[in-house]
Amino acid sequence: MSTKASISHDKEYHLYEETFDEDHIYLEIEDCLVSMYSKTSISVNNGDVTTLRIPNHLWEKIVTSWLECAHPQDNEEIDSPERSINIEKVMETLNEKQNRTR
Repeated sequence: MSTKASISHDKEYHLYEETFDEDHIYLEIEDCLVSMYSKTSISVNNGDVTTLRIPNHLWEKIVTSWLECAHPQDNEEIDSPERSINIEKVMETLNEKQNRTR
């Protein structure tokens, strides 16, 4: 039995939570080149799947920043329905999710 609770996925990625880990979100990416840098070395992974374990508070900051800054015209209304994002609704959903895990 899987302990993954899917949030979103397609053939290139899988965004999920682990049932027993309330503090992190996981992002699994297919065919992703990963370069990791430290003060003393560089590591490159050409693996088929890369999984990132991201703290919830950091994920929320990333998503919020992207929603606020990713669209052209300084966040003016976007005509295309598939590009239109309701930031308030996304934040409401994130807050509800956090409250459930506390």
